[in-house]
Amino acid sequence: MALQEEYEFTSDWFSRSIDAWRRIFSARPAPSQILEIGSYEGRSTVWMIENLLSERGGSLITNDTWEEGAAGDIPLGQNQTEMKFVEARFDRNISIATRRHPKVCVEKCKGHSTLLLSRLLAGGASGSFDLIYVDGSHRAPYVSRKRPN
Repeated sequence: MALQEEYEFTSDWFSRSIDAWRRIFSARPAPSQILEIGSYEGRSTVWMIENLLSERGGSLITNDTWEEGAAGDIPLGQNQTEMKFVEARFDRNISIATRRHPKVCVEKCKGHSTLLLSRLLAGGASGSFDLIYVDGSHRAPYVSRKRPN
């Protein structure tokens, strides 16, 4: 018997919110169309796949730049040049999750959220998500229209 693949995460900013998410979604139907801005290693993405989308299926669009940012945006102890490894962990984690839950479709969109949102709106996606989870950069210059130098 083969060993079951396990997810790999090195950071955890999401788990402390799980109780709140469970309370919210115990009182309403689970979403079937999700947009996530800021995916990092995929911890929240995997949770949404396993806890919100796995039974009925659905789709999840994920977005992140997976590029080097300001030192304050990178977890303590992690080297700036390691974002390519963060993205590789995301890819592996999502691959495991979608194999386990084949009714869930995940679309990875690499790049800045402003471009993704513009593309989605231009393509007629206005009002098409049941849930939009925004957990991108935590620094104002990275989420404003003006990009830092």
